[in-house]
Amino acid sequence: MSSALDRRWPTPEDQAWADRALWRLVAREGVPGDLADDVLADAHQACLEARRPAGELFGDADRYAADAARERLPEADRAAADPDGASPRDRWPTWFLALGWATLLLGLTLLARHGWSLPVTAWGLAVYAAAVALGTGAHRGLRERRAGRLRRGWAWWRAGAAVLVGVLVVASPLQDRPALAVVPTALVPAAGALALAVGFRWPHRTPRPDLADPTPQQWFDDLAGLLRGRYSLTRREVARHVQETRSFWADSGAAHPAEEFGTAEEYALRLTDGSPAARRGRARGAAWLCTALAASWCWTVADQALIEGAGWGLAWRVGGLLLFTSVAVREWRRTLRLRPAR
Repeated sequence: MSSALDRRWPTPEDQAWADRALWRLVAREGVPGDLADDVLADAHQACLEARRPAGELFGDADRYAADAARERLPEADRAAADPDGASPRDRWPTWFLALGWATLLLGLTLLARHGWSLPVTAWGLAVYAAAVALGTGAHRGLRERRAGRLRRGWAWWRAGAAVLVGVLVVASPLQDRPALAVVPTALVPAAGALALAVGFRWPHRTPRPDLADPTPQQWFDDLAGLLRGRYSLTRREVARHVQETRSFWADSGAAHPAEEFGTAEEYALRLTDGSPAARRGRARGAAWLCTALAASWCWTVADQALIEGAGWGLAWRVGGLLLFTSVAVREWRRTLRLRPAR
């Protein structure tokens, strides 16, 4: 089999298709790099033999990658990862990636606002620390939710918000203190890039399912938590799936639901694999998040317009508002497209 360096896709369109498929396989489907390379090597060989473009032969790159992951990855490995390909137990790489993107965005914002020199104040450091605490709580809460542990997820979210409020209240007397130092603004995006590098370079570990031996009731609780937290089904859909599964188990005569259905993670995957309900739930969550971000930017634009009026500061805030508004509209449209026909 040819190596990645030896392969030459016939056209730029084929190369773009392969790049998209590779990104989807690794970043979204959680396929290890060597297996993803094997998948693309097979696709490349098929294109050469058929003398047809990759898009014509295999269709959409995202769909091809999802189908390839479904065929090549063991079900236990796929079931242990969330729909974005990350394991809920693989916390540190995703934390560094989230911190890196947020700090990089903050650095670019500070460059636009303060230029190349940044005054460092005690209040500014407190606000950044509070934001990191809030982000950490949000990140850990999301990871717990993706693992099906909904109560722990809410506990982390509440803890992050409480630390944010506490730090800001305690540090509020520092708002009028003079700057501690003046540093190059470029240090902030550089720190974000460093955190991203750490996240991307973190050793890959194949996600493994939880090997705990739950009671039947715990198994059904885990199934409900995974359907709700990981696959974003509505409460009504979760209740329906759990009730149907209970009925099938009772009719089977098995001593434990795992004997009939496997682990709760594996069965939750089977129930939602390729399901429009799961895709609709994830799109709905993204739509609400982008809507909240757009609303916060709307407040920022109004505050800037009332206090400082027109200028560069208002212009880039309006740009941010338009960006998040457009993304929110796109996600809501996607949610509507995935609604079941009546």
